[in-house]
Amino acid sequence: MFPTDTPAPPPVDIKPRLPIKYELRVIIWNADDVFLDDVNPFTGDPSSDIYVKGRPSTSFTWFINPMKTFIFLVWKKFKKFIIALVVLAILTLFLGLIVYTLPQQISSLIVQG
Repeated sequence: MFPTDTPAPPPVDIKPRLPIKYELRVIIWNADDVFLDDVNPFTGDPSSDIYVKGRPSTSFTWFINPMKTFIFLVWKKFKKFIIALVVLAILTLFLGLIVYTLPQQISSLIVQG
């Protein structure tokens, strides 16, 4: 790959760059419910600074954790229906097993006397 008479080139660092933390600065102008304690240096109007750090708590958790989504959307509304359906399925399974094995038990009672 490289000529033998020249040294190999130095290795290349391919690590991704580290993320930089950003800070969002929002200036609210002429709001009635906000206490305007600062003065804008450019216009001289009263303003207020709000510092927002980090990411919002609502992101794609519904996609990452589908069980939480199921509990939040389905389980809270249909809990009784789901439990009743599971109990009914278990009872139907046992009833089917009884009906399936009943002829064998009856025939073994007749043969053994």
